Amino acid sequence: MDRKKYLLWEKAQVLLTAGVALAAVYYVFWRGFIGDDPGNPIALVPDGRFGAIISLGILLCVLAGIAGLTTTRSRPEGAILAALIGLGGLSLRSPWMRPLLWMQPDHLPSLFWQMALEILIFAVILLLAEAVAGLFRGLIKRFKPSWVWTDPLADLSAEQRNLIKTDGVASLPSPDECKWMAVTGEFGLMAWLVKHLLHRSAAKEAQADSMQTALKRSLTCLATGVLLGIIMVSIIMQSTLRGQVLFALFAGFFVSALAARHFFPVRSIFIAWAMPLITALVFYGLAAFSSANALPDFWATARPQFQALPIDWLTAGCSGAVLGFWTAGRMLEFRVFEYLMQAEYV
Repeated sequence: MDRKKYLLWEKAQVLLTAGVALAAVYYVFWRGFIGDDPGNPIALVPDGRFGAIISLGILLCVLAGIAGLTTTRSRPEGAILAALIGLGGLSLRSPWMRPLLWMQPDHLPSLFWQMALEILIFAVILLLAEAVAGLFRGLIKRFKPSWVWTDPLADLSAEQRNLIKTDGVASLPSPDECKWMAVTGEFGLMAWLVKHLLHRSAAKEAQADSMQTALKRSLTCLATGVLLGIIMVSIIMQSTLRGQVLFALFAGFFVSALAARHFFPVRSIFIAWAMPLITALVFYGLAAFSSANALPDFWATARPQFQALPIDWLTAGCSGAVLGFWTAGRMLEFRVFEYLMQAEYV
């Protein structure tokens, strides 16, 4: 299949799956996550609704599993992207955070720490959802390997890689990163990294150096994305209106993840969705400290970033980051092969 057509087919699979999932959550499943008072926001830990957290985890895992089956032509982040966009129906249905601040004016630090705890729970849920998506993709690949996306960058020869590096076309992940992400998914890649870093003597020295370089690049990419995310969200989010909050998180982390992966190309999807969750922890920590001695009307002066809900960071923030990560991967692949085709015929 022509590469442009393949990229178009990949995009169509992800967008169609995401649209159906979003419609299902927005019109059908949202009612199970609204509390007794429909005017209150979806904030599950502060409300003590731990059963709803389990339900949310199950819903996200189901969406990820379905997306794993319907986005096989996409790179792995496409399945997580579709699932997160689908779960965004909850954020679209949720009222703003203001009622929580009105009801708990004397316990604001506790409220923000509870929301930080909810972010950590969401991180665990996302790891499980990613594993489910990978499991279903693996099942399809086991019976129909030709149906599942494979990384074309993993097949580049050493000569082609040297040519790309010498001419400054792009910075590529190592062949080992591409290979292990394609074969065993993100968890296999992470396990392989840890294995070779802890047992350096058991591996070839050059291979161990490659893995150490990959780990450093991943951490640099993550730190860059978080820093850019803090800056972008602070600039864009100037209101606590729901549309403004969701747009700021989505757009801010789309740009942040796109830029971070462009300059520090990595393969782990964890790097993408961890960016907004770590940023959320930073803002909630700042909110907890700044509200410790605040007046009862803290809500009137609190920065808009303090009033984004955990579900907003999970859906709008993480989906924006994964979309930026996904887009950067597509741009890198297209740029590399366009250059190689030109180099062959010049």
